[in-house]
Amino acid sequence: WNNITIPRCDEPEKRAIPASLLRKFFNAVPDRSRFTNPLMEIGQDVALISFGLCGLNAVDIFNAKKGQYFDGIFHYERQKTRKTRADKGYFEVRVPEFIKPTFEKYLSTDDDSPWLFRFHERLSTSDSFCANVNIGIRQIWEKVGTDFRASLYAFRHSWATIAQNECGATLNEVDFGLNHSINKMAKVYVKVDYTPAWVLNEKVIDFIFFTIYFSS
Repeated sequence: WNNITIPRCDEPEKRAIPASLLRKFFNAVPDRSRFTNPLMEIGQDVALISFGLCGLNAVDIFNAKKGQYFDGIFHYERQKTRKTRADKGYFEVRVPEFIKPTFEKYLSTDDDSPWLFRFHERLSTSDSFCANVNIGIRQIWEKVGTDFRASLYAFRHSWATIAQNECGATLNEVDFGLNHSINKMAKVYVKVDYTPAWVLNEKVIDFIFFTIYFSS
């Protein structure tokens, strides 16, 4: 075994969507449909919710319960890491005014339902939710008329890339906004202030939706 060398793990594939294509994606008008909230509309809306909440994962959107949203702030424990982190992957993100209409558009109105969003009325698992959202996202890409394709998770990568490359965030600030585990010991002693992530999130949103640009 002395002559065996274990190769280094490859870096994750970079999935960030170029800013120009993000703008085209969000500016696209979903096709009319006789159905309420067809897949194209849901795909675009959920992508906006994810991107507008610091790259929130689909499973954390789908599994959100009513008590997690109050005073304009979404509180959640990241499903991917809640069992491996002492803080259970807890994070708070303020819902920006720009995306609040889309966010609240899908809030459950069923008093007997524990779920924050009404996606559970149509879908039973987070996997089926993500699959349907990605179908809708693909339909938007096709409508935009580009060969570029990216799933919902790419919007998380895009948030991170824009935060650093266009908004001047450090890697630690990006990690914090993405709810990655950093400064484990500091979190034991320091009351976490989430507002820096909210400020950074507003900068990312401003860059994509409110910056004057010239399309090629």
